[in-house]
Amino acid sequence: MLEFENRALQPGIKFAGKSFEGPFELGTWTPAARAGVYCVMVPDSGCVPSKYRAIYFGETGNFAERAFPSAKNGQAGWLKIADYSQVVHIAAYWMARSTADERKAVERELIQLYEPECNEILRGHSLLPQ
Repeated sequence: MLEFENRALQPGIKFAGKSFEGPFELGTWTPAARAGVYCVMVPDSGCVPSKYRAIYFGETGNFAERAFPSAKNGQAGWLKIADYSQVVHIAAYWMARSTADERKAVERELIQLYEPECNEILRGHSLLPQ
């Protein structure tokens, strides 16, 4: 099995036992040139222990080449869920030397488990290709 780099720094946040680096305010975050899976989230005091609610999971081969926030990947939905007044946050799960299929598998697992509002979900199953 391929070993992934995951250098989570404090503070960190976990989803499905995976340590994500962050959360960071989306508008001020400068992504590293690494591959991984990301989570867009909003503050939610009802979420214990993290105080953040996942609203979108995605993956990328290079965070530095990806535009954040991205209109293509739900920016309007993220802002609507945040009531246009909350700060939207992001966290990253680094997966160095990973393939797109490996990242998509992690993304799919997280989407199925957390059912975030901005990912396309049908009855608890992602519409992402299996």
